[in-house]
Amino acid sequence: MTDSVIEQASNFTVTDDNEYPVKLVEDILVSTHPTLIREYFNNRHLDANVAQIESNVPTAPLSNDIVVEGVTIKSTSKYCTASIPQLVNGISGMEIIYVGTADLTKSFSKKSFDAFLKRGKQKYTLPNPAYTVFGNTILIDGDVKFVSVIGYFRDPREVNTYNEEKAFPTVSEYKMELLALQQLLTSKNIPFDIINDGQRDVVVPRTKKRVNANPNPNG
Repeated sequence: MTDSVIEQASNFTVTDDNEYPVKLVEDILVSTHPTLIREYFNNRHLDANVAQIESNVPTAPLSNDIVVEGVTIKSTSKYCTASIPQLVNGISGMEIIYVGTADLTKSFSKKSFDAFLKRGKQKYTLPNPAYTVFGNTILIDGDVKFVSVIGYFRDPREVNTYNEEKAFPTVSEYKMELLALQQLLTSKNIPFDIINDGQRDVVVPRTKKRVNANPNPNG
């Protein structure tokens, strides 16, 4: 996708020395990922195949008291935490599909923060660990050493199972390229219009001109 966006953007203003940094284009492409996840979720077309696995995440006992939603959780509690990459927000709590054993064989029970705290006050031990999420931290009420997490992450490159040799986990490569191209051209102050060619929206230049990187013909 990166090469495709660079190629399309380069056709808007052709110069003798026209290059778009690959890293910049990659970052712009990735920045469109949460937007598309939310769009497809709201349209009820979000595909679970786009979710990723953060595998074998080590947990740690609470080393200090923490405050969550105004409530102090003591470091002496039985809880442990796991840190994960940032999740996509704005999809009604559906950003996580699975939290459980590292081998993906046993799912833990997802709880709201209040329900999680009430559960922790029970005197008897419940058979299945539960968890709640705040920010990029998962709070678990069990003696667990490693967990795996399946969910929708803001930057797929930060997930430990991400493989740059495989297709980027997006709901639509076409829409991702379209949004990235719009952002890239806007940042360069290049005028463009979005038209429908009868099948899909495309970005077209308003005026296509050649900009000579060396204005002196004798130079």
